[in-house]
Amino acid sequence: MVNTIKSTSQRINKSTIFTLLCILLLASCTKSSINLEESAYEEKYFDLQKYFEQEVTDIKLKNFQFLKKITLNDRTEEQQFDTLNIEEELNIFIKNNINRPSLIGRYEVDSILNDQQQLNALNYRTLDEKLPVKTLNIQFDEQQKVTQLELKTTNQSRLIDTYSKAIYQPNKGYTINNHQEILLFGAQDMEIEVAYFK
Repeated sequence: MVNTIKSTSQRINKSTIFTLLCILLLASCTKSSINLEESAYEEKYFDLQKYFEQEVTDIKLKNFQFLKKITLNDRTEEQQFDTLNIEEELNIFIKNNINRPSLIGRYEVDSILNDQQQLNALNYRTLDEKLPVKTLNIQFDEQQKVTQLELKTTNQSRLIDTYSKAIYQPNKGYTINNHQEILLFGAQDMEIEVAYFK
């Protein structure tokens, strides 16, 4: 009798282990399917993340120096750098990439063509006021290379409201303006201006 109970217990344990393995296998298959769907996603909007990943690489290769000016309310400080953590500096653009499956159809797109019917500008405007990225405007030259990007965002909470405008010009630099309204402390303005040079 004891042997029978022990044998039954072993069969149950083996059955339980087999079931768990099957569940884990199905979970891994599902995850793989999701990754395939994401990798197969076609670009619908301008991809800020892809663009700035390439920009970071190019900036490092060109060995730029940087002149950085920070203005906080009425106080300004200026400093020259041989190197900057450029990924961190440009993160405002990367983290606000609107080219995501969940944002399809939530932005109005206006394509502007020049006299030669080439793309001169792309203007995006949110159709959902809850989204942080309000507008994204991109200008192109005749070779279809970006000459300027302008990004406007807002982030609101109970304690602080932040309004930002960031402008990027390839091979020249960028400007980031932040206006914050802080509960009990009032308004605060900050501008970060970085120029590239050799």
